[in-house]
Amino acid sequence: MIKTSEKVRQTLALPTGYATANSKRVVMLESMVEELQGAVKAQQYDIEDLQIQAKKLQPKKTTTRKRKTATRTTRHKKDIFDPFE
Repeated sequence: MIKTSEKVRQTLALPTGYATANSKRVVMLESMVEELQGAVKAQQYDIEDLQIQAKKLQPKKTTTRKRKTATRTTRHKKDIFDPFE
């Protein structure tokens, strides 16, 4: 397996001594990149958690009840003998 510093040297077509002299710098930069990637992932999780919390705090929409439509009833002739009308 090729080391990262060797990959850099091959990619950039640098002399062999250049890559070995700067291998410590490359290793340091790699570790910094990994650290930053970890920080970005942690922030993404924090953002997702905050979005969930914000969604829970928003007032829920009240469901509008459907109004019952007045059903048309046929008009009945009043019964003249009905004592309750």
